Amino acid sequence: MHAKYKFTCFLSNEVMSLIEHILVPDPELRYGLRQITSNGWFRQKYVAAMSIGRGVRVGYEDTTVFSKVLQEM
Repeated sequence: MHAKYKFTCFLSNEVMSLIEHILVPDPELRYGLRQITSNGWFRQKYVAAMSIGRGVRVGYEDTTVFSKVLQEM
């Protein structure tokens, strides 16, 4: 309620400024959706530091299914 917080050292000044404006206790002074989405940091395209890979495909099985196992089930 008092907006008391501390930033970690790895945040950029632009991000810290955005967070400060979002966490303002007074709703009249607090950033709204329009101000947040127009912020330069918010509008950047995210690029992952490393490739995550294919992941899991739900509902898709790429291993061989044995018919005997299916019959017992």
